[in-house]
Amino acid sequence: MRLPLAFAVLLLASAQALAEEMGATDDLSYWSDWSDGDQVKHFLQRMARRPRPQQFFGLMGKRDAG
Repeated sequence: MRLPLAFAVLLLASAQALAEEMGATDDLSYWSDWSDGDQVKHFLQRMARRPRPQQFFGLMGKRDAG
């Protein structure tokens, strides 16, 4: 019982150390890139223009609704 517990503690400690090493960059310009309204507007326009996909009936063909 002690061996799996020791392995779990070692795994969690190494994961914590690796996460601290990688660190979170406090670069606020990252979020300002996302707040560009023109990109969001362009994306929404592309979604609105996107044609509907062709209906797929599958191998059994079109099924009767009634």
